[in-house]
Amino acid sequence: MPFVYAEEWGHINQVALLTRTRERRGVVTTEMALLITSLSSERATPQKLLELNRNHWAIENRLHWVRDTVLKEDAAKSRQAHAPQNLAAINSFIVFLLNRAFSGKFTEGIQHCQRKTSKDIEFLV
Repeated sequence: MPFVYAEEWGHINQVALLTRTRERRGVVTTEMALLITSLSSERATPQKLLELNRNHWAIENRLHWVRDTVLKEDAAKSRQAHAPQNLAAINSFIVFLLNRAFSGKFTEGIQHCQRKTSKDIEFLV
C-alpha cells in the first residue's frame, strides 16, 4: 500500500531513518528516529541530514537542557500573556552571561553566584 499523507504535507521531499546508539554506565541503548525534511536529496545528502540533526541537538543540549534542568524553566507557573517568552529571554540571557563570565562553564558560574549571593547581598544587586 503506498504512503498517503495530507495535502498540507506536500512540501516533504525526504524521510530518513536515523538509528542512535549510546552507551551509558555500561548499558547500551538504541533508538530509532524519523527525520522529515523539505530539503531535496541534492541539497541534503545523508551526511548533511546527519549534520543538521547533530547541530539541532547541540543547541538543545547546550541551551535548552540548561534552561530546563538548572533554571527549572519547564516547572515555571508563568502561563499568561507574554510571561513565558519573557522568562525564556531572561533565562537565555543568564545562560549567556554566565557562560561568558566563566569561559563556557555555566554550572561553575551558577555555583559561584549561589555562594556569593548567599553571603553578600550587594553582589546580587
